[in-house]
Amino acid sequence: MTQRAGTRSAGEPDSAVELLFRARRVLTRAAEEADPGDQLVHAHLGALRAASAMVALRSSPLGRARSRSVARGAPRDVWSQLAECAPEVHGWAEFFAGQAGRRAQVEAGIGRRPEPDESYRLLLQAEVFVDAVAVLMGVPLSAEREYPTAHAG
Repeated sequence: MTQRAGTRSAGEPDSAVELLFRARRVLTRAAEEADPGDQLVHAHLGALRAASAMVALRSSPLGRARSRSVARGAPRDVWSQLAECAPEVHGWAEFFAGQAGRRAQVEAGIGRRPEPDESYRLLLQAEVFVDAVAVLMGVPLSAEREYPTAHAG
C-alpha cells in the first residue's frame, strides 16, 4: 500500500506526537480560561488528546488483536482502549473516564456549574497525565515548545 507524500496513518509516531502537542496546547488554553466550566471542559479534552496520542502510538493499524466487543462492532471509548494498550496508565484511564460524564454535563449546561477549585484540580491532574504520557512516549517535555504553531488544534 502506498501513501501520498505528507500523509500518515493514525498509528505512526509522528501523528501520535502531533496529538500530544495538541493536548498540551489545549491545556494551555484551559489554564487561561477564566470560566471554570470552560476550564474543566478544556482540561478534560487535553487529557483526551493525550490518551488518543498514546493509543495511536501503541495500537497497530493492522493486525492488532481485537477484543470481542470490537469484533462485534461495539464502540469503545479512548479510555477503554488506553487501559488495554497501556496498562501502566490504567488508573489514569479510569479517572478520566469517570470525569467524561461531568464534562458532558458542563458542555450541555445541565447540572451544577463547576466551582473554580474543581476545574483547577482537573486541570492539574490533566497536566500530570499529559506529562506522564509524554514520558511514556519518549517525547522530551521541552520538545513541544519547538512544535510549529501552524498546526494548532
